[in-house]
Amino acid sequence: MPANPSARVLSWKSAATAETLTEEQTEILRALRQEWEAKREAEVQAEEEAWWLDPPAGLLISAVAIQEGREAWRGDACAH
Repeated sequence: MPANPSARVLSWKSAATAETLTEEQTEILRALRQEWEAKREAEVQAEEEAWWLDPPAGLLISAVAIQEGREAWRGDACAH
């Protein structure tokens, strides 16, 4: 095993060249990579669009926690 872990990855990548893969395998890998990149881009876009939901969600969770704490303090912890 090489002392540098990235050297092992580089040697693996160099072993999987177009010369060792069939054309069909290369096309499958290309399609999988494109699909992965598209999904990742969609995830990043969704995260960028929903940033504003964190503060209201935090306030809602805090309000529920305070309400539950008050009920427990009064002894109303059990639901009937």
